[in-house]
Amino acid sequence: MYNGDIFSDTMPVPWKSSVSGLGTVTYETPSQDVLDSFQAFYDATDLPEAIQSFDHVLNALSIESGPFHIFFPKLKNRLQRHLQYKYQGIWDILEKKSQQDVYDNGIASNYNVLVVGAGPCGLKTAIETQFLGAHTVVVEKRENFTRNNVLKLWKFLLDDLTALGIKKLYGQFATGNINHIGIKTLQLVLSKVCLLIGVRIICPITFTSLSEPTSTGKRWTGQFIPEYHDMNHYGIDMLVIASGKHVPTSIHNDFGRYSLGAKMSIAVTANFVNNRTKEEQAVEQIAGLSKQ
Repeated sequence: MYNGDIFSDTMPVPWKSSVSGLGTVTYETPSQDVLDSFQAFYDATDLPEAIQSFDHVLNALSIESGPFHIFFPKLKNRLQRHLQYKYQGIWDILEKKSQQDVYDNGIASNYNVLVVGAGPCGLKTAIETQFLGAHTVVVEKRENFTRNNVLKLWKFLLDDLTALGIKKLYGQFATGNINHIGIKTLQLVLSKVCLLIGVRIICPITFTSLSEPTSTGKRWTGQFIPEYHDMNHYGIDMLVIASGKHVPTSIHNDFGRYSLGAKMSIAVTANFVNNRTKEEQAVEQIAGLSKQ
């Protein structure tokens, strides 16, 4: 665990280990502008506002997005105790989540991961790879989230999202018997979690293809539109295509791949007035969970 202010800005901290021997680092109190910007990020109702406000915080504090065990302690130590009570709880929740045994002490700490698509699956994947220690970047071709679909969440999803602190970021989540959430709301809160743990989210930008390493020791790189973007130089060890059916066709054959192979599907639920007739009562209940 990270021990309050005891933290080194200049070296990676061993995963889950005590760093009390590194000495105490004293930081200046963040300016009110920085605290206001963080609160604007936390309370943002759309993605552009969230990214802009968060980038302002990082620039003001001279912190760059990166692997969780390097990025998160820096940001937490600089901000948590200076924020209003409402904004303090999320930090301990995310730190507790990162300490689960499944993350195996940052087993992916030598990996650069690129996730294409900022839908719920892409963002959740980015969160998991980041907790595993990777340096994760999400690219999204849209500037904002616009999908109005509403998802029903199963019990295991409610538990998983709660463990990520979603309730802190979206107070209406799982209130009473409500177990559903709008997709764009889910995308927004997952994006905030991503940013808080060091994932870089870039939009609008379009991934087009992979480029093979030009020399020994180099990583694969992606090709993007716009062509001048610095992401064209980002080395990639793992590429996750989470863009639905719009999968780029020019993925190099030498880049090892694995596909889930699921077919596209859609479910439609219609709710009618229940008149309590015998015929209606005889209708079988839909199980609610299926898979291909």
